[in-house]
Amino acid sequence: MKQTIKLFLDEAPLWLVFIAMSFAFTIICLLTVVSINLILSSEQLLDFVLFKLSVFSSMLVGMFATLFTSIVRESQVFWEEAAILECKIDDADDKDSLLQIYTDDFEHLKHLSCGSLHNEELKRLYTIIKTKYKFVK
Repeated sequence: MKQTIKLFLDEAPLWLVFIAMSFAFTIICLLTVVSINLILSSEQLLDFVLFKLSVFSSMLVGMFATLFTSIVRESQVFWEEAAILECKIDDADDKDSLLQIYTDDFEHLKHLSCGSLHNEELKRLYTIIKTKYKFVK
């Protein structure tokens, strides 16, 4: 079950993640509303207000969950590209190939970064490129 949820969050389209998260939270909210109504024996009008509130909050939770899923996916792409770039840097033998790696791959990776951990990795990779550039012919 855990693997299925992870696979769904990693590969499903974002609109489907939004629908699934909204639906799941709607069910949770509605079960909570039913429980509150059973305890308090409230009026029918209150049921409709709580129903609208639960649907609205479910939409908000769905949007935030979709945004979070999107950010996690982008971060995974960054780390995969960073690992590939590091291998390319290690395999580079001359200054021309290092310049090519910098202009193509490193610049592309800079556009994928979105946080302090990514920036630290970019600094580390840039330092490796710069140091290796000084010592290769």
